[in-house]
Amino acid sequence: MYEYTLKGPVKGNPFQDVVLSATFTHGDISREVKGFYAGEGKYKVRFMPEEEGEWKFATVCNIKSLNNKKGVFQCVAPAAGNHGKVNIDGLHFSYSDGTSYFPFGTTSYAWTHQCDSLARESLKTLEKSPFNKIRMCVFPKRYRYILNEPEYFAFAGDKKNGFDFTRFNPEYWDNLELRLQQLQDMGMEADLILFHPYGNWGFQEMTPEQDKYYLEYLLGRLASFRNVWWSLANEYHLLKTKSEEDWDEIARFIKDNDPYNHPISIHNHPAQEYDWSKNWVSHISIQTHDQIRVNELKVALQKPAINDECGYEGDLPDEWGNLSPEEIVHRYWTGIVHGVYTTHGETYLNPQEVIWWSKGGELVGESISRIRFLRNLIEINDLKLDYNKPQGWGKHVSGGDFDNGMLIYFGHHQPGSWTFDFPEGKQYEITLIDTWEMTEKKLESKCSGKFTVKLPAEPGKALLVTPL
Repeated sequence: MYEYTLKGPVKGNPFQDVVLSATFTHGDISREVKGFYAGEGKYKVRFMPEEEGEWKFATVCNIKSLNNKKGVFQCVAPAAGNHGKVNIDGLHFSYSDGTSYFPFGTTSYAWTHQCDSLARESLKTLEKSPFNKIRMCVFPKRYRYILNEPEYFAFAGDKKNGFDFTRFNPEYWDNLELRLQQLQDMGMEADLILFHPYGNWGFQEMTPEQDKYYLEYLLGRLASFRNVWWSLANEYHLLKTKSEEDWDEIARFIKDNDPYNHPISIHNHPAQEYDWSKNWVSHISIQTHDQIRVNELKVALQKPAINDECGYEGDLPDEWGNLSPEEIVHRYWTGIVHGVYTTHGETYLNPQEVIWWSKGGELVGESISRIRFLRNLIEINDLKLDYNKPQGWGKHVSGGDFDNGMLIYFGHHQPGSWTFDFPEGKQYEITLIDTWEMTEKKLESKCSGKFTVKLPAEPGKALLVTPL
């Protein structure tokens, strides 16, 4: 990120009165970005260059002292670990440098709205977790087990006296940016939920004009972070103040004002799927227990699919929040062999009601280490899997193919043997995987032709088939 700061007027309403932008050029590449007022007389323009070399820029502003300010900077080679932003890669994802990105995400809706000590605890948890993406809300959330008032709000004002939707609260945005940068430093993507129905502060009742005003400011401040994604809403159809046309208009506005084309989608309630075929949707973001259904959508729409809410490991009395760790691991594996990525969530209740799904804190569930094991397996073997049933058995089994590698997951089934009919002239290695015990055992190597391998006849097993 390149950031250019100017000093300017503080009188009136600088958020509205000053209109600032800048055009950045590199050879025949030209990008226009919106500036923003950061408080205390500071105006900023941020830019995320995607090409190395010399970039020039010039500002455009309705205030003479901020207009036609010019500069030059060098975009150097990326540091180690910086692969650029995430892009759509067919039915999967990759970074700008071509490195595969496999989204193994988690959910903590309101972790940035908690006190600093709890937010820092959440960051420590994430740093040692298997996750590389987190779903999180821009606006605070009020729901069962999350009834505390946040310290900061996006807009000036407060709940008692009302919010001024023409003025932003720089303290809030500074805090959010700090958290985004901390996530970026640990290689974590931030899937930002821009609207949701759970609150009593009036943010879900903003007018279309106020929505765009908020989004323009948000995009000016945050789009230049390489690790952000846009999720228009969480459980979109529960937000009764917005119609289907409203969501389309919001999406168009984001696409028109995001110079970098970050991933963008919208999340549904199980009662009503969204039409993810729309051309602005980059990937499917769905809530369902049915991984087979997600694969069907992926194939039909030819878009990558993430089951962002398959259910939560926990012990809440709510049906959605008390899945066993074994069931979560099963859903992850069922998804991955269908080329479906899955987002984790945890809802174990404690006396403080600091639940990971809502406020962050600590992760205590048993699925965590098993998810890490699966992610390592996928990344080490660079398995961009798509559903396949080359052996003609069921529709819950295979991902991948004989050319690039295959992962076969038996789930609750427990066959005592398995027969392959390998392509003529090719050899393979077969590895037995215990998905719960997290073990790998090479069973056979240099397998070819019609080949039967003996199995332990136990549930939760998988086979990795690797071409030699």
